[in-house]
Amino acid sequence: MLKSVIPSAAAAALACSAAPLHGQTIVSSFPDWDGSHRLSFIGRHMVVGQTFTLPAGPDTTLASVRTMMDIAPPASGNIRFYIYALAGNQLSGPALFRSDPLVDPGAPDFTFTPVEYTGLNLQLTAGQTYALLFSNMEGAPNAMANTSFAATPSLAAASPYLGSIVGNGFFTPQPLSETVVVVTAGVAPRDFVLELTFVPAPMPAAALGLGAMALLRPRRR
Repeated sequence: MLKSVIPSAAAAALACSAAPLHGQTIVSSFPDWDGSHRLSFIGRHMVVGQTFTLPAGPDTTLASVRTMMDIAPPASGNIRFYIYALAGNQLSGPALFRSDPLVDPGAPDFTFTPVEYTGLNLQLTAGQTYALLFSNMEGAPNAMANTSFAATPSLAAASPYLGSIVGNGFFTPQPLSETVVVVTAGVAPRDFVLELTFVPAPMPAAALGLGAMALLRPRRR
């Protein structure tokens, strides 16, 4: 089973301070998936993903991302996952997150396997739009990126913070013959099957220290 977990040393240190302050906000299109719909992409230069806008509220730290993929050779080992801020329809600044290459050890069997990133602890900005991208531009850009993503049958009603599916043109413009080809044609607009978990921003260490001092201070009689 394909499962990519990106650990974070800071996660354990922050868990005790962040978790009790508030619950968590989960943006998920998994309830809208019927288990079969997919969007398949074939091309020598693949950049494809989903945009999302951070919900308003105290939960501004992206803790984890979960999705379902079917990676067929020779794409296995050549695809990475990225998170970028968006300015209009352009990527803004360097990648906020860049994964190790995704490897599917199984044979191509048209079966989705989960891909999960935990312990991300990315501090994001409420109201800002971001892009979650999958690309083979760094790996083997001349290898065919034959990859399928679980997709909702139509726009995900349960995920108002999910934006639109985005494609090539974000990293390097490519000739039309080398851009991604969407195999699933003539379908209604869809969303990727994603689950994003947001938690509160961690309390600064100085504030935690002051709180501890207040608890230790003796009371006057």
